[in-house]
Amino acid sequence: MDPLVTNGPSTADVRRDEAATSADAESQTRWRLSVDSARCVTSGFCVGSAPDHFTMEQVSRPSADVVAPDDAVVEAAECCPVEAILVLDARTGTQIAPKLVPPPTA
Repeated sequence: MDPLVTNGPSTADVRRDEAATSADAESQTRWRLSVDSARCVTSGFCVGSAPDHFTMEQVSRPSADVVAPDDAVVEAAECCPVEAILVLDARTGTQIAPKLVPPPTA
């Protein structure tokens, strides 16, 4: 048997395929943004921390309903003084921000 002949993909091929699969999964992850206009007090934190994702009209509005994951969006939701911004996983509906804090136990 020739030692240079292999029966499967090379280690480099496997790693390249794994990296492509990981990149594909990340590119498919999307976040849904919403702003509760009844709660919004137009503080402007969202526009200041994530200007590519929020605009200020009479109240804050997302620039797009569904976006690629971005730490600036999480920061905007976490900094909103009235928690008017909600960030959800667009596929699963899981809340990403603001972080849910369990109520204190007595």
